[in-house]
This record gives sequence, C-alpha cells and structure tokens, in this order.
Amino acid sequence: MRAEAPIARPESKQHQPKRKFAFPHIYVILLIFVAGMSLASYIIPAGKYERVEGPMGRMMINPEVFTFIESTPIGLMDFLKAIPQGMVSASSVVFFTFMIGGALWC
Repeated sequence: MRAEAPIARPESKQHQPKRKFAFPHIYVILLIFVAGMSLASYIIPAGKYERVEGPMGRMMINPEVFTFIESTPIGLMDFLKAIPQGMVSASSVVFFTFMIGGALWC
C-alpha cells in the first residue's frame, strides 16, 4: 500500500489573526461629520445674541441678551452640496498652500 499525503484543510476561523483597525477614508469621516451636523440642525434650537458697539467701535455680542429664532434645518440638497461648497470656499487657502509648498520645494 502506498501512503497518501494528508488532505490540506483550510484553517479554522479561530486561528486567523485579528484584523488591525483600519482608519476610514477622509471622505467617510467628512460624510459622517456633515450628516451629524445636519441632524443636529433638527435637534438644537436656533438662537442669536444681541450685538452692541464696543468701546473701540467694534461690534460685539451682549451675553446677557439672547433670543430664540426660527429654526432652519438643513435639507437634503444642502446636505449633498455641503462638501463641494466647502471645497470651493476653501480653494484660495488650498492654492496658497500649494504656492508656499512649491516655493519651499525649490
């Protein structure tokens, strides 16, 4: 009789090493943050402080006078447009950072 090689069996799930925590992509983090803030706009009441002229002529808030105003929660379209609009409004900062980085690279 001939001895046959044992059949290779796949390792059981108990012996597999645990997967290390992988940090999520930045867009996933941004999406979670924007979704949380959108939901908070439905929960947290809106309000404003009265503004008064300060000693140097600058407008400052009066912490003693606070009034609640009508709430304007974030809609679905505003939620979807939040990240692209934020990128557009931050484009000058990004461009300036690229210029400084390019100047320092030389």
